Amino acid sequence: MSTHQWTISRPNMSQSELHMGLYYVGCRIMSAVSHLVCQPNEHWPDNWQPLLDREF
Repeated sequence: MSTHQWTISRPNMSQSELHMGLYYVGCRIMSAVSHLVCQPNEHWPDNWQPLLDREF
């Protein structure tokens, strides 16, 4: 699988910028997930599902 489609769809971004962007997004998702997982269930708000839907 090649990344040729990415360079076509995003001609203004170099490969390194694309990789940095993907890395940043991945880190943000992982930190959010780990923050949620570390919270005990009783500390979760009752409306956490709508919050997730609004966040993503």
